[in-house]
Amino acid sequence: MRKKRSSRFLVRLIAFSLLLVTVPVTVMGIFSYYKASDMLQQRVRDSNGQLLLQIESKVEQVLRMTDASAVQYTGLPLVTEALDVSLSPHDFKIVNNLLTGMNQLQAHEWGIHDIKLIDLNHNWMIDAGGLSRFDRLADPWAEYAADPQTSYWIDEGERIRLVKKIPVYAQSPQGLLTIAIPVYEFEKLIGQIRFGGTVLVLDKKGKVLAGGDRSAHGRPFETLPFGRLLSPLAGEQDEGHYTSGTPDGEVEVTYRTSPYNGWTYISVVPIGEMSRLSKQIGLFTVALCGSVALAAFALAYWGLGKMYSPIRRLVQSASGPAAGGQTEGAGAEDEWELIGSRLSGLMSAQSELFQQLQGQSRQLKEFFVLKLLQNEPGPDELKEKLALFEHARTWTSYIVLVLQIDSYDRSRYGDNDRDLIMFAINNMVTDLIPAKTRLLPVVSDRSQITIVGCEAGDEALLKRQTYELALGIQQEVKRYLRVKTSIGISRRHEQLGCARTAFKEAAEALKYRMKLGDEAVLFIEEAEPEPDRRLRFNYPAQLEQAVVDVVKMADRERIGPALAEFGRAVFANDWTHHDYSMSYVRLLTELLRVVQDGGGAEAERLPGPEGRSPFHELLGLRTAAEIEQWLLQAVIEPAIITFEQQRKTRYRSISREVIAMIENECDMELTLESCASRMNYSSSYIAKVFRRETGMSFSDYVMQVRLQTAKRWLAETEMKVAEIADKLKYNSSANFIRYFRKAEGVTPGQYREDCRSRK
Repeated sequence: MRKKRSSRFLVRLIAFSLLLVTVPVTVMGIFSYYKASDMLQQRVRDSNGQLLLQIESKVEQVLRMTDASAVQYTGLPLVTEALDVSLSPHDFKIVNNLLTGMNQLQAHEWGIHDIKLIDLNHNWMIDAGGLSRFDRLADPWAEYAADPQTSYWIDEGERIRLVKKIPVYAQSPQGLLTIAIPVYEFEKLIGQIRFGGTVLVLDKKGKVLAGGDRSAHGRPFETLPFGRLLSPLAGEQDEGHYTSGTPDGEVEVTYRTSPYNGWTYISVVPIGEMSRLSKQIGLFTVALCGSVALAAFALAYWGLGKMYSPIRRLVQSASGPAAGGQTEGAGAEDEWELIGSRLSGLMSAQSELFQQLQGQSRQLKEFFVLKLLQNEPGPDELKEKLALFEHARTWTSYIVLVLQIDSYDRSRYGDNDRDLIMFAINNMVTDLIPAKTRLLPVVSDRSQITIVGCEAGDEALLKRQTYELALGIQQEVKRYLRVKTSIGISRRHEQLGCARTAFKEAAEALKYRMKLGDEAVLFIEEAEPEPDRRLRFNYPAQLEQAVVDVVKMADRERIGPALAEFGRAVFANDWTHHDYSMSYVRLLTELLRVVQDGGGAEAERLPGPEGRSPFHELLGLRTAAEIEQWLLQAVIEPAIITFEQQRKTRYRSISREVIAMIENECDMELTLESCASRMNYSSSYIAKVFRRETGMSFSDYVMQVRLQTAKRWLAETEMKVAEIADKLKYNSSANFIRYFRKAEGVTPGQYREDCRSRK
């Protein structure tokens, strides 16, 4: 029973349709949620700002009214007159009137408490307890009096006190009026705010004066978990908000600074409380998106199921076993892969069958061409195989083209890639030569071979067309592969059974690259000299000797021209390529003999690659330029190095022998001729060698040795100057003294005295 396949493509269609619906809805829901949350938070901020403004107005109303009452009281004549006298208990009437005015201030519903009137000049104070005197102004009243401000509020912990100097704008006040208001009076004005928040009031220095959090009273705001330095100390704007983290969660801090007294009003609201409504909006958005997604899924499942039914029937048809009993597409991921796999299998089977037929046909053709080139098939076999090449029956004659690689200059290929290059060249030749004018091109060893058919026509015209064809192949190969090639062309033959002979002729033509160089197109009838035109083999022995002589002299500047002249003389003759090769073999033999006769061992170190002999290596070279380059690098340069080393050794030995004669016989009559005679060399040769090794002439060296000997005798012996001059063969003692003074700067006698004084 056939296994039912899962409808993966249908699942993907449904998933894609659902994605098209849910993604926009989800994006819109997320956008709506965040937008609503931002709007809600902004409304809370605005509400807190309005609340702070109301609280500020209430508090400042109390402060302003208190300040105004204090100004009114201090401006009474009773107060100003009282400050001009030193009150005592006998002035109870004045004291009573002052207390009455204070009680009237406390009668207002502002929470005024603890009013004090202090005379700084006469040292008395009136408060709720009556009149009291003092010898010295105590703290904190002394601090209040010393403060440069004329009217200000200060924090005293549980209450806030107004300090007013009397007169108000005097540089040296006569007295002080202080009015205290309890903190709880301000807390009544503050009240409670929404979302469980707290309101704090800060003084100008940023210290908490009042607020819902009693634990914060008296502390600097920046030390609180959610606090930081605010204006005006921080240079910030008068109002604003920020978010801060606390151990209990994030809070939204809104602040407002009063221009009246520099107090700052702050509301602190937990963000968690603010976001409860946002969470409700988020839950509603999630529910809405989920409902839309479910509805879209149901609709897509129903609609796509209807549209998918034709595909389902096609899949069921394609799921059957293929030819041979195998089930194709068993591992397919979806329905389209199954259908595509079945169609691909059918196309592959058809293509494979066609390629097999084509491949076998090509292999048969290649085998037939190779057999033509290597053997001479019988008439019956030839007639049978020519059925593969029906177009060849119209040919009247044919030629063979053999292509070989010259070099890989400026190419990214090397000799290791030869097989790959030959395969590429064979494909190019197949494309360049029309199929009706050739047999199938083949590759054999290092050659690419093509049999090209010819029809009846003018011989010269056919030859020109063949040359243009070969030149075009050569240029295209160089253009695309950057490989230099040469092409050999056989004579025209009428019978295909003679293809082996034509192949040998074309290959033989390529051997004349030795004379003509690389990138040649060679016709065998032009390259190979006719028998009646061949000259007698006249080997250039004199030029060979010239090359050998230059090598012996180790003259690198002359060796190149000498070798080139030898090559020109060889190729000036109309010989076969065998004669050209033998000329260079004779030259190589003579060079190796000279090296061996000279006692060098370089000739033993001249094998070619893979242990081949120098002669094998030489015969494998194609052109005169390659032969000359190989001779220079592999044979002549090592030979020159050998001769130079031998010459240096011989010169060094001669110089050492002459120096020994001079040092041992400096007190005898010694001349260059006598030394040369004793060594069996000419005097000019000895002079040349000696100067090259020592850098000075024979006579100068003798004079130098005699001078050193004279200095040694003057320092170590008691010989007279005249005796030394005579022993060292100077003409006279005066001549010796003159030469000594010129060389050393002092006379022999002075030199002896200097040596004795140093001892």
